[in-house]
Amino acid sequence: QKANPDGIERLSKGADLLWRIPWEYLHDGDEFLALSGKAYLTRKPIGLGELAAIKSPQPLRLLVVVSSPKGVPELNSEKEIGVIQEAIDSARHKGWLEIDYLETATLSNLRSKITHFQPHILHYTGHGGKLPYSNETYLACEDDDGELKPIFGDDLRRITAGSDSLQLIVLSGCMTAQTHHQDALRGIGTALLQDSLPAVLAMQYSILDESGIEFASKFYEELSQGSSVLEAVNEVRLRLYDLRGEDRADWGLPALYLRTPKIHLIDTSMPPKPLATKPEQVDIGGLPVVRGFVGRKKEIRDIRQAINQPQMPAVYIYGLGGVGKTALTAKVIEKVKQDKSVEAVCVIRCDKIEPTFANVIEELAGFISFQGKEGHARAGQNLKESRFTIKQRVSLFNNAIKDDRYLFIFDNFESLFVKQAPIGELRDEELTRFFSSLFDHNWRSTFLFTCRYEWQLLSEKGLQVENLLTIHLPGLTRHQTIQHMNNLGGPLSRLNYKEQSRLLPLIKGHSKTVELLDSYLKIHPVSQVLEDENLRGKLIEDIGAYFMDGLWQDLNMDEQDALELLAVFRSPLTAQDIQRLVPRKEALDKLTGYSLLQLEGEGRGYVVPPVVSEYVLAKIGKEECKKLHKKASDFYIPQHDELLKKVPEAEPLEVLCGEMQMLAQRGMREQADAMASSLLEIHHHLFKAEEYKQAGVIVSAIYGHLDMQGLRELLKELLKKSIDSLEGGNKYVAMGNLATLLNMEGKWQEALDTYQKCLEFFRSIDAKSQMATAIRQQAQIYQERGEYEQALSLEQEGLVLDEETSNKEGIVIFHYRTAQLLFLMKKYDEALKQGEKGLEIARNLDNPQRKSEFLHQLGLTLNQLNRPKEAFTHFSKSLAISKQIGDKGGQADSLSEIGKLWLVAGQIEEALDCFQRALNIFRELVNPVKVAITLEAIGVVFEVQGHCGEALIKFQEALQLKRQYGSSQDIALTERNIARVKQQM
Repeated sequence: QKANPDGIERLSKGADLLWRIPWEYLHDGDEFLALSGKAYLTRKPIGLGELAAIKSPQPLRLLVVVSSPKGVPELNSEKEIGVIQEAIDSARHKGWLEIDYLETATLSNLRSKITHFQPHILHYTGHGGKLPYSNETYLACEDDDGELKPIFGDDLRRITAGSDSLQLIVLSGCMTAQTHHQDALRGIGTALLQDSLPAVLAMQYSILDESGIEFASKFYEELSQGSSVLEAVNEVRLRLYDLRGEDRADWGLPALYLRTPKIHLIDTSMPPKPLATKPEQVDIGGLPVVRGFVGRKKEIRDIRQAINQPQMPAVYIYGLGGVGKTALTAKVIEKVKQDKSVEAVCVIRCDKIEPTFANVIEELAGFISFQGKEGHARAGQNLKESRFTIKQRVSLFNNAIKDDRYLFIFDNFESLFVKQAPIGELRDEELTRFFSSLFDHNWRSTFLFTCRYEWQLLSEKGLQVENLLTIHLPGLTRHQTIQHMNNLGGPLSRLNYKEQSRLLPLIKGHSKTVELLDSYLKIHPVSQVLEDENLRGKLIEDIGAYFMDGLWQDLNMDEQDALELLAVFRSPLTAQDIQRLVPRKEALDKLTGYSLLQLEGEGRGYVVPPVVSEYVLAKIGKEECKKLHKKASDFYIPQHDELLKKVPEAEPLEVLCGEMQMLAQRGMREQADAMASSLLEIHHHLFKAEEYKQAGVIVSAIYGHLDMQGLRELLKELLKKSIDSLEGGNKYVAMGNLATLLNMEGKWQEALDTYQKCLEFFRSIDAKSQMATAIRQQAQIYQERGEYEQALSLEQEGLVLDEETSNKEGIVIFHYRTAQLLFLMKKYDEALKQGEKGLEIARNLDNPQRKSEFLHQLGLTLNQLNRPKEAFTHFSKSLAISKQIGDKGGQADSLSEIGKLWLVAGQIEEALDCFQRALNIFRELVNPVKVAITLEAIGVVFEVQGHCGEALIKFQEALQLKRQYGSSQDIALTERNIARVKQQM
């Protein structure tokens, strides 16, 4: 190898094995080259010529290919697509970029999509793999049945070689950058470079799902802002490096293969030049073309598999009106016509004919006769012959087409049903006998039905699973809904991502509401659609007119009552839950038969579709809703019967809240998580029931646990609800807790003013325990502002009140805060005694959180007393407890101090790792004060390493935060650091 100013060149043709080395982790003894900013690190196989610089296409077309074959671990593709949608939103909105998706990743589908969409970027999200003996890498794609089909480099080359548009292929699958052990060009990534593809970005090894999502988000954010591919990859590395933890060093996994010196894909200075893509035109037998079809990958796969299995002649798709059954069927027709898995398709739109046996037979007979095959015309005529019994007609029909593969579709099959209950009965008795006889025969053809309801005949016939595919069609996911908005091409597609996201609660995953909102936006601005209650009411009315009014009228009183109660629940309910809430089987059968109650996902539980819930709750009115929410809150209480039996006289909610606090204090994280989840559901229903006092009690009980988990935004939302709804002491307790969060965000004066209001109220009612809490909270702010004497005075004042009320928790907090203050006042011996005394009390109280805090504080003190080994031991113990109880803030604090000890000991890399992990947590917790402190510590590390430029950047970032949140002393310290570094540059 030879080093030169342009990088590192590989000169040996026999060095194929060197391609497998992760060169992205090259280190020059001081730093990683790929992170240094001194050079970009890219790859190019020897022997391949350089391509000319690429002119930015207008608009840039991005194709996202999602592969999830059966039998492989499921990736969070939904989230990855979501972050890509958000990252490219600005560019898409300005007309610089178009996006399309392929969610059934077969070779034929990919070839068709590349031909018709002509993408400039192909982004593959899914798994990659490697053959065990040859090390040849592949993409884990799918065959037509959804089974895993490895796609190798040469396979992909044959598809992409003819594309004049492709500029970049991004392979987000694991090991897609690895090469063959004898031929470097036989890896999935390198093979693509042999034609005229300018760039491939692939992964060398397995990448964490979370990292893959961050990779996609940052990469497309940078491209959308006009960065070159080189610059975007560099920013991705820095982003992943910033997020690294104990188990993550995946910033070097992306490998960029580049055959052009410069590749800018979006020129933000140029106006967009939209290019029309070639539309795919497929005859769908008269079914209405629904614009913007998205998703339904599993359903399409299952239906196509059923069509290809002769022993499965029936496919029954049912679900709410407007959920997309006809659109799904149209997509299936498109697929089977493309792969020629059937000879012809017969579509009978049942809502367009009179619901009689004669009309249905006329449609079938006409189709058969039209095929022109021997015996078909006679069979068509026999179907209409009344001299034959229905069984005879079906038998003759079956005999005529027994060797043929047809797809018969009965769309909107509910139009043939009786208008009132019982559900799922055909109006025409002859039709019932016809279909009953039809299911008695074996067929090579397939009969597909779309319907809003279940069909009694199917259960009565007792068709085996191997003879019938039933699909209860769910709503759209978040990313599918946004994709649907964009594909419609109307006003919704012109909204930015944030505006589209704000509309999701109105859409509720239902295709029809997307179309309705699109029509509203042609008349009203998005702000009015979001805020105008009259428009919300109109949406509910339109949904009612489309499908819900008729369903509601078909329910009897018991069934309506059951649906009303189930509609208030926001979380999935188990089958046992459903039976407890609605014991009458007939009512449940009716609700599931009408798709008003559905099983969500892979056994996650039963839910009322959100669009149904909104309709029902609007219909019954606010007061009735409040009663139902109260009933729902009571439903969760018996789940904790074993606990409640221990204290039968106590108020159940008080028992649960007390247990919650005990579990959090003892660090029993799993049990605390479960209890918090239950209490959050109870809180939701109590708040909706306007039982604000009880709801506020729950917020106070779960405050500490949620705070430790870093769920600050959720906490703030809950506290603001409590403040707005409560009166008296409970209101001021919530205000105090909110002020604590404001203090953590560096909003000191706002927090101090809020604490003072709380203190004045508690004084007015002589609530000494609450007074002590408010005083301690004020003391904390004075401590952070450097006014230690004032803080110590307030702590003493709070202690007097705690001793009067025998508040042990308050007393242990006093010892902790006093140890902190004495430490800050440089009275280290006194601080040590105070801390050891407090630690003993915390041990006696069996409170792991307090033990962790005292261990940390003692570590600080011991370090100042020049006892670093003891300090390291205390910090390590504190860190271990913080991890055990899930205290993220405690973990970050201990990591910071351990980092300082490593730095003093000359262990620079260990120090930097600790600081970086702490910084990530502080950022996650939205704690700008500690973010600034940690940035400064990282700056010091860079300065020690001699990287003054990087040190200056960190100091300047810290100064910016300190000017907003810090004290004058803190600002002065950072300014001195900046001045010192500048002198060294």
